[in-house]
Amino acid sequence: MLAFMSSELHKRFIPLFFSEDEAEQARLCQVVEPRLIWIGAEVQGAYLFGESFTGADAMLYVILRWARMVGIEHPVGLSQFMENVEQRDCVRHALAAEGL
Repeated sequence: MLAFMSSELHKRFIPLFFSEDEAEQARLCQVVEPRLIWIGAEVQGAYLFGESFTGADAMLYVILRWARMVGIEHPVGLSQFMENVEQRDCVRHALAAEGL
């Protein structure tokens, strides 16, 4: 899952953040959205692989925050995932420290 998120999602956000070409941004959003839908269908509990938080969950959380920043809605399965991650003390502390 880490390899998938790195190659199929993470690298797509660089041009989403920095490109001023609206057509390119729209195309990249269309590439990202089905991949997020697929991941949403893979959630097996509170987190990606059940009830234990993993590095993949941390990476997915960051990617989902980025998705929200560029206007990509969270697919079914990932809204609850976001809530679960944001209930973690360490995440709440990190967000507070960053002023988010």
